[in-house]
Amino acid sequence: MSKKEKLREQKEKQDKLMKEMELQEQREIEAARSGMSKAAERLIKKAKKEKGKNHEGKILMALKLLMLIPLAYSGIFYCAVTVAGVATGYMSETPKWVGAVMGIGSLIIIAGVLFSFFKRYIISFAVNLVGTVCYMKGAVHIINRISERLENYSGANPDLMDMDRDYMLYYYPIMIITLLSFILAAITVVKRIKKKKRLQLERDNAPVKSIVDE
Repeated sequence: MSKKEKLREQKEKQDKLMKEMELQEQREIEAARSGMSKAAERLIKKAKKEKGKNHEGKILMALKLLMLIPLAYSGIFYCAVTVAGVATGYMSETPKWVGAVMGIGSLIIIAGVLFSFFKRYIISFAVNLVGTVCYMKGAVHIINRISERLENYSGANPDLMDMDRDYMLYYYPIMIITLLSFILAAITVVKRIKKKKRLQLERDNAPVKSIVDE
């Protein structure tokens, strides 16, 4: 083999090696880009998930804070007025058990609202439902007695004719708490169902390890 042929062969080998190096470098660049894009995609998904959680958390907190309004109005203030009126004899025609069940119901509702702030939404709904039933049992008794008396009332004072409606406005807002706690419980149940379905889907799509591989 002549010297010229040897040089040509050596040059061809160098060119081939250079091409292989360029291809390898190109593969590494593409792999790096792919890895960066996947990492960026994961970061974007994580950011969206965190944003969704923050938005959802604000909604849940707003619902819980809304509970405090009817709780303070009907569950604490007007319940305390009623219990005091029954206990002192000011509401002499109202049986003692009415004040008792309303007071107990109010305390149960307060416990239910506290459960919601500890994110025990299903328990909160159950407790608030029991408390509302107790509270409303006494409230409905008072309103029915007032309505019966108004049917036989022949006085000239028009303000007294709406007394039963006034007491409805005093007591009935307590049911808003049960409604709000139901919404919180429903959101919790839906989230748990979605999470369960997602985990089941991940298990179904997980790669199955072959017995031969083991």
